[in-house]
Amino acid sequence: MRKNLSLLFLMPLSLGLSSIGVAAAADLARFQSLEQYTRLQIPASNGSTFRLTNGTNGTATLLIDHVRPGVMDALTSWTDDRVASVSVKSIGVDQAEVTIQFKNAATDSFAYHQGGQVVLDLWRQDKPSATALASPAAGEKSRNPGKKSSSPAKVAKAAPKRTPRLLASLDAVAPPIAILPLSRERDLFQRYTLPMPELRLSSKDPQLALPPDAEIEGLWKFTDGNKATDEGRAYEFVKKLFDQKKYGLALKSIEISRRDYPKSPHADELRFLEALCYRRLGEATTTASLSKKADATLRELANEKNAKGEELPFAQAIRLYFAQKDYVAGNWMEAIPNLEYVAAKAGPAAKEFPYLQMMLAECYGHADDPRRAERIYRYLSEKFPKHVLAKEGTYRKVDLLATAKNYERVAEEGPAALKAYPEHEKDRSEVLFNMGEANFALGRFDQAEKNFRRFAEISSAQTNAALAWVRVGEIRELNKGDLKGAREAYLSAKNGYPFSPGDLTATVRLARIDAATEKEPAFIVKTLQDIIADKSIDEDLRRMAELALGPYLLRTEEGPRALELARQGMAQNDGVAFEAYKKNYLDALYAKLLGLAKAKRYSEAVALYEKERKWFELYGAESFRTMADVYRGLGLYATSNELMEKYAKEAKGRGVASAGGRAALDLSRAKNSFSRGAYKETLGLLPEDDGDADITSMRAISEYRLGRKKVAYGLAAKALALTDQDLAEATTLELMEITLDWNQADGEFARMDRDLATAAKRIKGDNERLLFAQGDAAWYQKKHEVAASAYRTALGKFPKGERADRARYNLGMSLLSVGKREEAVKLLTELRESGKGLWAESAKQELELLGWEKKYSSVLKTLPPTGLGIND
Repeated sequence: MRKNLSLLFLMPLSLGLSSIGVAAAADLARFQSLEQYTRLQIPASNGSTFRLTNGTNGTATLLIDHVRPGVMDALTSWTDDRVASVSVKSIGVDQAEVTIQFKNAATDSFAYHQGGQVVLDLWRQDKPSATALASPAAGEKSRNPGKKSSSPAKVAKAAPKRTPRLLASLDAVAPPIAILPLSRERDLFQRYTLPMPELRLSSKDPQLALPPDAEIEGLWKFTDGNKATDEGRAYEFVKKLFDQKKYGLALKSIEISRRDYPKSPHADELRFLEALCYRRLGEATTTASLSKKADATLRELANEKNAKGEELPFAQAIRLYFAQKDYVAGNWMEAIPNLEYVAAKAGPAAKEFPYLQMMLAECYGHADDPRRAERIYRYLSEKFPKHVLAKEGTYRKVDLLATAKNYERVAEEGPAALKAYPEHEKDRSEVLFNMGEANFALGRFDQAEKNFRRFAEISSAQTNAALAWVRVGEIRELNKGDLKGAREAYLSAKNGYPFSPGDLTATVRLARIDAATEKEPAFIVKTLQDIIADKSIDEDLRRMAELALGPYLLRTEEGPRALELARQGMAQNDGVAFEAYKKNYLDALYAKLLGLAKAKRYSEAVALYEKERKWFELYGAESFRTMADVYRGLGLYATSNELMEKYAKEAKGRGVASAGGRAALDLSRAKNSFSRGAYKETLGLLPEDDGDADITSMRAISEYRLGRKKVAYGLAAKALALTDQDLAEATTLELMEITLDWNQADGEFARMDRDLATAAKRIKGDNERLLFAQGDAAWYQKKHEVAASAYRTALGKFPKGERADRARYNLGMSLLSVGKREEAVKLLTELRESGKGLWAESAKQELELLGWEKKYSSVLKTLPPTGLGIND
């Protein structure tokens, strides 16, 4: 990593702040430890600016203004394998300085604005690898400007400085599975409400038992008959038969008494007893007609008036019986009129009045009239604060509000109930859960987490505690961006309460979190498919499982299934669910495009892009980046550059907008321009040489082909000297040609020797051009023994090479120079007899001179060989 590098960003956050961004700004700072990088998300107010500086001692400092006090406190407690510590220092009223200490000095960072937040990404810098300059699939790196060489012949001696590799390469790579914390805007959540427990209260008094016994005999005490009269004794006899369960005889005696004593003062009670006898006989014989006759008689009695126009004395008991009967049967609307009648007749002073009111509240609650039920519960707690039902009414009021999803009221009434009757917290813990659910729905995550944790603590034996742990996990994600803490909570739900509804939800949530790292994705695919196929499971949970399945199908290379699943989901849903399925669809579609690009099936990639263009444009800038790679693979470099520029514009505000990101983009465009021969454009896009072999090579070759040889010479030598970096062989050979031209022009043949030795280290196997050039370098320096050996090696491997005849001529001249005249004459004669061009003619001339030398040896023996034809 470049030392003393200061990357400065000064960006206003007032532009493009959406309503979602404003909502996000109200959250606390989040710390995400992801597989490839660490992310800090800091909520920022409208108009905020920030500045990031990378220091010299493995630190990064972010200065940000317009931040609310306390929003970044959570950052100070987090570390991971990249971050050693985070400190936050307040400056003035609304400024803060965040200092991140890295565990490794090679960690790098960049910051950007996204959706009302300042996002700081940290990643461990990898060692770059050089690749072929003209290759469409060459890896591209971000570079920073360095100093130009002041002299063409000067080669850098210092170790090359390296600039950081971009977090996201501009070349096609497998799409990373980004595991982001849950969000209300893009993720589905189940709704939970723990129902209020069944109302149960035992009592010896049948009017005070809840639920009631619904036995009419216990609601009325029959009067005593006058045993001094015949009608009185007859009435007492009927009562005795009824008590003895001799219902048939009792009915016969009632008939006789009614015949013999038509004006008996007990006539109404005898009719009451008659109805009860029919009721008992109906029950005993399971004869529905008898039970219906009994009920019809009772209803008549309940509505009859005596001679004075008054209702019969047992009418209230009969109405209460029917109310209790309908209550127990769940006939809430039928029970309400009779309960209201009896309560009105009894009055608040009656001991049964609170019980009647409680049953009325239960009926209204079940009959979808929660407002009336709530009023009754409140009435009980206010008018009878010490009654056993006051506590029950207070707690049931909270449960009723939760069922009606009146979350504001639940958040108000729940704490009041706990405060008024704290001794009942454990046996009425559903109120705690429902309070947590209300605060969760209202976005009051800190309080919701406290509620759910308390519920899990005091109700650990209940399987519903698993749902509480699931909510704790979801809150850790939503509120803190804490995937680690969320995972622990989900595991508490899964491991502590197997086969419960909370276990299933935790399984889905854990699958989502582990999508990028799961070692057995096929197993998770099967688990999620089993949940989806089980129609008994909550529909929202099955939908969540389907969404979690998408990334796993991409990992198991089932892209077509992932696409179809997402397409069906979009067709069947709307709102947040539609958006969630759409994201999976875009991810699967982009994965397909990326797969085609990686497989170099470029024509198919273009066809797919054109067919699904509207979706790829929704996916965002990464699709432009990938299509730039595709067009580069097709050799359409200008189109590739246009898409890269479009990528830069679309990705503005993200990493590509940083200095390093823009440099990497320009480098990729420079490679395209270089490949299509636009060398002036290439030089305009390349970053200044910073010790990178690829960049220096492209610059050297571009300058040379533009005719600026003096600039190219030094750059070529410098690129070859960067032996710690790989270069493609074709690039090495082209650089070698440039240095050969330079050395020949300057007559620096010793330097040529050194440059060839450097190039030889980069070239694997035997290379024709290199072998012949090594002979030339020695020949120019008149090292004829060395030259002869080099030429023999070259000719032995490439006897028909492009430079073979020239090498044979030079070899012959070297042999003459070292006194091997006979061998030289033989070699030159063979070359002359070949009759091939310049070098055959040069050999002929040399042989003629040798003949003259022999004839006029006394004169010529002092003259050296002419060296005719040594130039190309």
